[in-house]
Amino acid sequence: MSFQFSSRVTSDPLKIKKDISMTYTRKALKIAIRTFAKDEDGATAIEYGLFAALVGAVIVGSVAALGQSTNTGFVTMNSALTTAQSGG
Repeated sequence: MSFQFSSRVTSDPLKIKKDISMTYTRKALKIAIRTFAKDEDGATAIEYGLFAALVGAVIVGSVAALGQSTNTGFVTMNSALTTAQSGG
């Protein structure tokens, strides 16, 4: 039975270059993830979007509620003017 011990030290320049490249890639990825996690601009944009949606919903609800009473007022005014015009 033969045992082979592998060593992390290699004399192959391509392997060394690949290992260094992978290390830089991992470091760059870690930095990018940390920066993304600390960045709160996206969260702020989402908060502003939700606030704008809430304001829009309130406006739509107000227009719907006031629109009906405004329409009723115009119908009443139209009836009164029609009655006054016809001499009633």
